[in-house]
Amino acid sequence: MLIRFTVENFLSFNKKVDFNMLANEKDESFANHLVKATNNNEVDLLRATLIYGANASGKSNLIKAIDFAQQLIIKGIEDDSNIVYKKISSSNFHFKLNSQNQTKPTRFEFEIKYKSSQYAYGFVFTKTNILEEWLYEIGKLGEKEIYSRKDNLITINFGHQLFTKLQTKDRQRLEFEAESSKRNLFLHSINQKDKGIDLFRNVYDWFKNVLTIIFPKTSANLLLPLKFEKDFEEKLNDYITNYFGFDIQKVKTEKILLEYALDIPQIIKDDLIKTTEYGKQQIRYLPLTQPYLIEDDGQNLFASKLVTYRKDSNKEEVAFDFTEESDGTRRIFDFIPMLISFAEGNKVFIIDEVERSLHALLSKQLFLLLLNKTQNSESQLIATTHEVQLMDIKNLFRRDEIWLVEKNEQGETDCYSLAGTNLEGLDLVKGYLKGRYGAIPFFNTMEELGWENKN
Repeated sequence: MLIRFTVENFLSFNKKVDFNMLANEKDESFANHLVKATNNNEVDLLRATLIYGANASGKSNLIKAIDFAQQLIIKGIEDDSNIVYKKISSSNFHFKLNSQNQTKPTRFEFEIKYKSSQYAYGFVFTKTNILEEWLYEIGKLGEKEIYSRKDNLITINFGHQLFTKLQTKDRQRLEFEAESSKRNLFLHSINQKDKGIDLFRNVYDWFKNVLTIIFPKTSANLLLPLKFEKDFEEKLNDYITNYFGFDIQKVKTEKILLEYALDIPQIIKDDLIKTTEYGKQQIRYLPLTQPYLIEDDGQNLFASKLVTYRKDSNKEEVAFDFTEESDGTRRIFDFIPMLISFAEGNKVFIIDEVERSLHALLSKQLFLLLLNKTQNSESQLIATTHEVQLMDIKNLFRRDEIWLVEKNEQGETDCYSLAGTNLEGLDLVKGYLKGRYGAIPFFNTMEELGWENKN
């Protein structure tokens, strides 16, 4: 689970900004929205958070910061190249509205809970170098350093209980890796397959297998789990037919010979035929408008696609291509793997613009499912949105689950939650739209929008 994330000198973030999933101890509402502490060293954590703010306020930049950190940890830094974030065209990812920031480093830090342990992991870097890196075991009762880094000097605290059973030869290997890990983050280097050292695997696995970031153009590949996970089709049909009010009766995959897949361009077909090594059971995914899985039976190529079924006026089933579904329906399909994984526990999903292409009621149903159908899950959903109908602290969310993001006059992004805010007797949506809590765009006059009190 994510406990806290801090960012400094990245895109619209200048000074250090804190975003966290800590539950307000004084808020007793929606107890099922929490993962309660199991001992006096842990904290109560929220299972969901909504982030509001005007366009260009920095909501997406917060998610990009987390995404960039994940990229550096999992994929590493290419040799002999500057550190770059591929989701922006500029090579400069620092806060640009202060000329001094060009030479100042960027800082990311995560506090996480995973497999009954809590960690603080962070690093400081410039376009060319990793300057600092640290990993601590943390809790309400204190913190213990596991390792720390200053420039290329990595110091490992072998007195930590993590190393209690470490053999001499493994200690020597670890020290060697620490000395040779100069270009990349130590957490990245030590967790590559050829190292065979699993001491920090929990933290690395959290970034690789627990944290999932979904941007507006991210599409889910439903075909692979439909093929390889026996109960996935049943779960998919359960969500689509029972929880979202669609008139879809069922969802299946349909396999046809590649030559009959008319919406796959011939140039792609020719390339698939040319590059397939028949008999080796290769499976390839084509992320077209109508997604396909391509596989062979040793002699021929087949294309599998997703098909939905509805009943006509005679109660007969009629098949529909996925391309015939609305954007909103397709968007819900993109979220189905998340819904299934969320229920299984130990997942953190971060979605930018969760309401894209969705009716407000569908967005609401999505959160109701996540929070009420999966009450025993330790998964989390963090989402940016403009949908004010979700800003319901009486029936849907707690106050500490609502975060607001805005820029100040210097163009710096800050964020804060409504935890502890006195909202008794107030219309939260109306107050938000009137700018009572900030985080909305301001135009020439409020009167033009009809938001002025003319009495």
